[in-house]
Amino acid sequence: SWSRMVRIGIPSGLEMGLMAFYMGFVMAMLQDFGSAPQAAFGIGMRVLQLGMMPGMAITFATAAIVGQNFGARQPTRVREAFAQALRLNLLSAGVFCVLFHLGPEWLIGPFSDDPEVLFYGAQFLRWISWNLLAMAAVMSCSGVFSGLGNTMPSLVGSTVRIVGITAAGVWLSGDPRFAPVWLWALSICASLVQLSINLLLLRREMRRRLTPLRESAATA
Repeated sequence: SWSRMVRIGIPSGLEMGLMAFYMGFVMAMLQDFGSAPQAAFGIGMRVLQLGMMPGMAITFATAAIVGQNFGARQPTRVREAFAQALRLNLLSAGVFCVLFHLGPEWLIGPFSDDPEVLFYGAQFLRWISWNLLAMAAVMSCSGVFSGLGNTMPSLVGSTVRIVGITAAGVWLSGDPRFAPVWLWALSICASLVQLSINLLLLRREMRRRLTPLRESAATA
């Protein structure tokens, strides 16, 4: 039991560590642009995390429901849990995506009244709001991975995303036209790559783990 908990828990812990590395990397990349973009990024990330909270709650619930039904040898319910989680996550992400586009200054305003911080913060939220939709689907996949007892695919997707952003960000920073908005656009592209990887790995994991259950039920 300890071995299984470690195998499931360590990839999840490493995934959280990658997020900390990502934030430190972006802060370092923004140093040359002054304190306003850095402050805007710090505030924007907190607002973004607020937008991701409903999706995280749904993801945790999805892991429990998938785990219960997988243990009960109910593959159809596992697939239905993923479908429902995806719908709920996209719905909640869509609400915040619209909000980030229509009123980003209003969301940044309570934390700073500096015009430059408001400008960079609004720019960050408008661009990064598209990430919410991709991450909503990614979190739905993560909930299923956790429920099936294999969190390694989630770590693989996150690693590709963070490594891609880091490598491309360092390369692009050599361009004299480099601006913070390039990082936000890069983040969107990397999130779409992560989503593609997660969906492919989820399809493989479901086929590997659920097909035997379905065949066993059909035989019975």
